[in-house]
Amino acid sequence: MKKITFLAITILGLLSFRSFSQNVDYNTIIIPDGVEDISIEEKLVRLAWNNYPTNEIAKREVEKAKYNVTVAGSGWLNRITLQGNLNEFNIDPSANPNPNNFFPRYNIGVNIPLGIFTETSRKVKIAKEDYKISQLNLNEQKLTLRAEVLKRYQNYLSAKELLKINTEAENDSYNSYLLIEEQFKSGEISVAQYMSTSKLYNDQRAVKTRSENLYQESVISLEEIIGIKLEDVK
Repeated sequence: MKKITFLAITILGLLSFRSFSQNVDYNTIIIPDGVEDISIEEKLVRLAWNNYPTNEIAKREVEKAKYNVTVAGSGWLNRITLQGNLNEFNIDPSANPNPNNFFPRYNIGVNIPLGIFTETSRKVKIAKEDYKISQLNLNEQKLTLRAEVLKRYQNYLSAKELLKINTEAENDSYNSYLLIEEQFKSGEISVAQYMSTSKLYNDQRAVKTRSENLYQESVISLEEIIGIKLEDVK
């Protein structure tokens, strides 16, 4: 019975470990261009990925690192030198003081540094590690960009809703102010009551103005990262 219980606990533990050790598929962080039926949030993320310069830098760093792997692998060829010369006595035999001695027509030599292969192997390993690092940086940029776009979009939605609320509040305050103004002109209320209502209206106007400013800033911030006007997003 104890063995069965221990086995069950072990299996549950392994299943729990697997459920908590899910890897991220970085190819799904940004929806591909060919997919059209997506939410506005995903469209904004994709626009930012295609248009924001920092992302292009990260992509090019990957390509650069990939090329460096090839360069490191073939760099040993530049270290090998080939030398050759033509024997002068074969060009002009009469200049040979001892014609009975044999002199080769050509002299060819190859110079290969002793540590060339181990050095090349190390350079290739370094280049491959740099390539992996560039890929990790690209994946990190995907996550960072996605989070930043979604945060800016959420700020935009909040600012838009807040502006709507404060606009309605200002309209209500203005209507109250007009009513109080008429009552004041007809002598129905005191100056203090009129001034109090006027102050409330002016305060609400200030709140709305600040809300408009926050809203416009949220639009600018979002458009900065997606690269186009918000109204042009389709």
